[in-house]
Amino acid sequence: MSLMNDAPAPTWSGATRVRYGIVAVATLAAVLLYLERICLAMAGTYIREDLRLSMSQLGVALSVFFWAYAIGQVPTGWFSDRYGPRRMMVVYLVVWSIFGIVIAMATNFWMLVAARLALGLFQAGAYPTLAILVKRWVPVESRGTANSIVAFGGRFGGTAANLLTAFLIVWFVPLSAPTEIREADVLDPTALVRDILNPNPDGPAKAIRPLVSEHLTADFPPGAFDAIRAEAPPAVASGPVAGQPASASAAPWIPKPETVQVVLGAMNRFIETPSDIEAIPQDVPLSSDARAILDVTPRSRTDEQSRRLNRLLLERAYPGDFVQLHVQGWRPTLLLFGFAGIAVGAIFWIFVRDWPWEHPGVNEEEIELIRGGNPAAQPGAANKAPPVPWGLLMASPNVWYSSVMQFGVNVGWTFIITLMPEYLAQQFNVPIEQRGLMTSMPLIGGCAGMLLGGWLTDRLTRQFGLRWGRGVFLGPSKLVGAALIFLCPFLGTAWGVTWALTVFAFTTDMGIPATWGFAQDTGGKHVGSVLGWGNMWGNIGAGLAPLIAVQIRENWSYGWDAVFFVNAGAFVLAAVFGSWIDCRIPLEPEPTTDETLEPEAA
Repeated sequence: MSLMNDAPAPTWSGATRVRYGIVAVATLAAVLLYLERICLAMAGTYIREDLRLSMSQLGVALSVFFWAYAIGQVPTGWFSDRYGPRRMMVVYLVVWSIFGIVIAMATNFWMLVAARLALGLFQAGAYPTLAILVKRWVPVESRGTANSIVAFGGRFGGTAANLLTAFLIVWFVPLSAPTEIREADVLDPTALVRDILNPNPDGPAKAIRPLVSEHLTADFPPGAFDAIRAEAPPAVASGPVAGQPASASAAPWIPKPETVQVVLGAMNRFIETPSDIEAIPQDVPLSSDARAILDVTPRSRTDEQSRRLNRLLLERAYPGDFVQLHVQGWRPTLLLFGFAGIAVGAIFWIFVRDWPWEHPGVNEEEIELIRGGNPAAQPGAANKAPPVPWGLLMASPNVWYSSVMQFGVNVGWTFIITLMPEYLAQQFNVPIEQRGLMTSMPLIGGCAGMLLGGWLTDRLTRQFGLRWGRGVFLGPSKLVGAALIFLCPFLGTAWGVTWALTVFAFTTDMGIPATWGFAQDTGGKHVGSVLGWGNMWGNIGAGLAPLIAVQIRENWSYGWDAVFFVNAGAFVLAAVFGSWIDCRIPLEPEPTTDETLEPEAA
């Protein structure tokens, strides 16, 4: 759909098209927003290993972003109303990018958490600010489409974050990187010994460990392997499924340091010996660099290729027992994203203006086209936002319905951008690049859903009015999402879950343009505050989601399955409250025709 009014207007034929560029730059900012937000989840396994974090600590690091993001929604939206979207968006972009660089330099849990808090606080103003920009630059009849394009940028950024993070983490680790496993690299000595003694696991390593174990056992000194088995208590020697923490074992046993040294010695001899393991099943999850080396005949491999392959085979056979080789790639990857954000901030400052009449490239015809008869959209109206309308926000049933709807949606949806990579790694032993592809697919589905949702909500609003043109996407559509999440535990394969979550994200993100439209339709001069208030509650849900999921996964007997069931329930809650939203009711009566769009006459 064009970003121009559909009604013919001969006097607009010579209108400039700067508004298209404004929407494009806003979309680019949204790309960087999600690129910086999601990359931590994709790199989470490596960050957890590098900084020696528990799953609970990783959950906190993922969660605090959303708490800060929630707290910052209303004030940052007001700042953009008051001081203008151009100035504030550049501040937000540059500062959050600086803290993205700080995350890449983190040396401990607290530094990571502090930087994530700051990142969330300064990203909080992004979507409210971009919504203000769209309202000021796009005619009302096309705002749903413009909203969907900008929101599409966010989902595209999330898709790029997963694919790029996975690719760059591998790419930044050269073939010459040391492959030796040091004692400091061991994450859990008990789990390492337990897994070495159990060559036939039932877990995700079952396809590769028997092949590796057969060769690894021969690299132990004579009698050493049997001595380790005799030393370990029975609960360890025949312990739980590979990949589970050692705490899952019934015996609180810690192997002697010399025992660990013997195991590491055997593993490093395995790494140094040219591998003759050729019959690697295709379903064994290996990274692209491992598969590329397997395509080279053993006699043609260099020593570096042989060592890299053997190290990666050990990582697949004994997941979670020692630091992975690709852990070296997460810091330069996040540094690159941070500097990219600063560059986009510069582009935003150069091209964007707060109002059409402030832009040197805009002519009078484009100004009149955008204004569309709205008396509030006049020169001199800029940057005169009143204080945050706390009373109006808290007294509006509509605003509360939207808040609960966004809370429920984010509780269920946030799994995709926080713990889905960990879920795929722990449940199915999926390697980094395949995880990147799988976690990108729901976001690609979301992109398609947003574009379709923007077009549909505009079309249905013209035909049926604001109540149902927006309302069908704010409530009833969430029931489809609930059913798809509930289905995930019964699918049994990584790809099955991925496809279900892709369709789930498609149906969910069809509603985002309508959610933005609700704030623009009802907010009047308080658009930033209305959108910020709803986003605040949505991100309270997003902040709770990783904490709840980690606790459920670690303490409930149904583990990851229970996480999906809880998320499905959150979507049912969202559907109920979303169905009560009425976009015809303004937050505050306003002397403008811009915010009320009636159905077209039959």
